[in-house]
Amino acid sequence: MNILTMGDRAVLVEVAGLDEVLALHGRLVASVPAGVIDIVPAARTVLITVDPAVLSLSRARAWVTDAAGAAPPRAAA
Repeated sequence: MNILTMGDRAVLVEVAGLDEVLALHGRLVASVPAGVIDIVPAARTVLITVDPAVLSLSRARAWVTDAAGAAPPRAAA
């Protein structure tokens, strides 16, 4: 996983493929902190836009790193 800063309002997370994108997207959506504006999955990336007045890019990167290491979210029964 590689996390790239995209200006002052976004980070782009690069992963190996679609399976990792979908897993990471599910973890991120399950734990969205205040300040996240959008989470956009693609074939090998996830773009996360934030309001920097609420969530700094360094905190957004830490959230992504934590989510990447977390157990997958449970499916609803």
